[in-house]
Amino acid sequence: MKKAVLMMLSLLLLLPAFVFAGGAEEEIVDIEAITSDTQFEGVRDIDRSGGWERGRYGGRLVVPVLGSGPRTFNLAIATETSSTDIINRMYSGLIGRDQFTLDPSLDDYLATNYTVSADQKTVTFTIPSGLKWSDGDDLTAKDFVFAYNQVFLREDVLGNYRANNLMVPEGMDVPLPFVIKYINPTTLSVTLPD
Repeated sequence: MKKAVLMMLSLLLLLPAFVFAGGAEEEIVDIEAITSDTQFEGVRDIDRSGGWERGRYGGRLVVPVLGSGPRTFNLAIATETSSTDIINRMYSGLIGRDQFTLDPSLDDYLATNYTVSADQKTVTFTIPSGLKWSDGDDLTAKDFVFAYNQVFLREDVLGNYRANNLMVPEGMDVPLPFVIKYINPTTLSVTLPD
């Protein structure tokens, strides 16, 4: 009797799967005919014809975090997400990646231009003059070179950046991932090793 009841329950549970799994007609979608208005129902296109909206000075940004919050605001020594999540919102790099095309992007980053050498091993970045630190001092290419060479390359400074990006297996004679050089106050270069 118990076997019969269990068998009936099993069939009743499996029956909807068979009913709903089949019987529908195959839908063929013509990708070429899809327009941005019909691609995803209920999703509106974003009008970027006027460019991106820039942030305004002042105000307050509230970022929820789990735990006690960030332990540091120094990218070189940050080792946990509670810090890096905030740090990544505070600092701009030289260049970024367009989230839609994955191409290099200068939008909202500090470099205004970059050129790649013929051998594709050196990238030269140009930053605008007039950039300032929060204390009013000038921010120049020399600051980027200092940060990389004197902070991120120091073996006694341990953090996720060094551990994840600059790790060289012990005992191997491998050149550093790249060499960063100061050219002038608005220009610096980054060269990959041979």
